[in-house]
Amino acid sequence: MLAAPVAPTMSSKPIAFVFCPHTPNLARLDTMPMALNLVRKLAQAGQQVDLFLWEEPADRYASLLPASVRVHYQREIKPGPLDRLRPLWEGLRFARPGRYALAFGLGQIGVHLAHMAAKASACPLVYVNDEFPSCWGLSAWTRCEQQAAAQAALVVVPDAARFPPLCAELPLAHKPWAALPNTTDTSATPEPGTTAGASPPDWRQRLGLPAGAHVFLHAGSVADWAQVPEILCSLVHWPADAVLLIHSRSKAGLAAYRRQMAHLDLPGRVFWSEEPLAEQELNSLVAFCSGSLALYRNMGPNIEYMGMSSGKLMRSIACGTPVIASDFASLAFVRENALGVQVRHPAEIAAAVAQTITMQATYRRNCQAYHQTMSSFESAWPAFCAQLRQSTGVALSG
Repeated sequence: MLAAPVAPTMSSKPIAFVFCPHTPNLARLDTMPMALNLVRKLAQAGQQVDLFLWEEPADRYASLLPASVRVHYQREIKPGPLDRLRPLWEGLRFARPGRYALAFGLGQIGVHLAHMAAKASACPLVYVNDEFPSCWGLSAWTRCEQQAAAQAALVVVPDAARFPPLCAELPLAHKPWAALPNTTDTSATPEPGTTAGASPPDWRQRLGLPAGAHVFLHAGSVADWAQVPEILCSLVHWPADAVLLIHSRSKAGLAAYRRQMAHLDLPGRVFWSEEPLAEQELNSLVAFCSGSLALYRNMGPNIEYMGMSSGKLMRSIACGTPVIASDFASLAFVRENALGVQVRHPAEIAAAVAQTITMQATYRRNCQAYHQTMSSFESAWPAFCAQLRQSTGVALSG
């Protein structure tokens, strides 16, 4: 394990944050609140952050991140005949001696490259885990992730319940860890119907939604594993004044998928949103809707132990919007705190929609209270800072 240095003067050296999840153009930084908020908070604590991204360059981060965050866009890492050598080749670019005071890595590639940066700088490595390795299978990067994880001074997960099953896949047992929920920052999102800040968009007019209808949102990945076919099949049994809005986080492959689902279409009941939305716009859309659908097929431990890593579910709660979630044990807090409804079978979706409409006001109050007391990023930040200082010797303010 890398030895934790004696409390460095954090203002003297920057922090490296290497963000390279699988399919980085889909799982962009601005779509992963846990990572986005972490970068923000590091910068707000007075640190300069070198942020490395593998997504398409865009100007979105000029408004999302403080000026002390320097964004470095990287070239796409494509599979090829030299895959076995690629981790070494890519890692050499990050082996800059003495450059960083701390290195964060997210994703199999991201944590490997952050590990290379940490070794070269003789600084602590923080491993931010967003996905279990088992969901991606074996590759040239699998062993790299295992080696980096073994050297991490601190592990960050989006839900405390995810750490034990993660230890079954990576050499993390007995390592210090902290939980930071994958929850959006709603502080700049105006409440629907208020005049605070910028006026929220007229979503009915903008998306062509029928007046007076209860809108239920499926946001994020549009795929079979996210139960899109099951949701569409259930729609015929929904209350007559309820409609479905499917908002995709990417246009990639969406047209082809819509063609596949055309036989399940109900004209006037299904609406599609393909326009990329900035974080606060997406928060506004979620807050506008009557409910959010967070339904998943159990594809393995990464899904089964989802908990607070579900971005769509946690964003909905943060925005005060009830959720209809899968009946996984890791999502039991939805039922236990009356934040919405859990369903076990697609036949239960229609009844869950009806119940959400009936219990709308109560569920909204519960979501707002739960976010403020249990699931906000701000509430988890002090414990993270304390664990970071204890594990690495690095002290953050703010």
